[in-house]
Amino acid sequence: MLILIVGFGAVFILVMPSYAALNCCGGQGACQVAGATQDSSCTNTRICNCKTTTSTSNGVESTTVRTLVNTCKNNVSYASCEVSLPTSECASGYYGTATSTTSGCTACPSNATCAGGNNSTFVCKKGYYKNGSSCSACPGSGTTSAAGATSISSCYIPSGTAFSDSEGGGEYTANCPY
Repeated sequence: MLILIVGFGAVFILVMPSYAALNCCGGQGACQVAGATQDSSCTNTRICNCKTTTSTSNGVESTTVRTLVNTCKNNVSYASCEVSLPTSECASGYYGTATSTTSGCTACPSNATCAGGNNSTFVCKKGYYKNGSSCSACPGSGTTSAAGATSISSCYIPSGTAFSDSEGGGEYTANCPY
């Protein structure tokens, strides 16, 4: 609300807050929520909004989006929220493809990381390689050059590693692949 005050040769402009927002009919008034399936609320400025919800079950993260729909009856604004079908994907710490809001994702195996998402897989940590649906440690004192090894052939004994056998001992002078 804008108030203009003129007096004593000066003009004063006073801005007052307006506590009623325009409704969808173009008039002033409270937001009235209609419909049984809405998830709508009026904020302190009387503007209606809808809520998006996210839930996680069995490693599946589902998001439901609600879209504000305004209708006008007898110069009163009614707001309701249209609910979309939930979108689902594997949560962080899980891999696979969500086939519903509660299935399709598998917990990340030990010694692996899983970023989540759909059509996702797991990545074995450095020093481990993918062995079916798990991560196996490289044998002996072996390691891998980085995370993400997909077979034992990625394992090697690093240069400088000491060894001993029936003939004596020594040290590897280069990386020694398995």
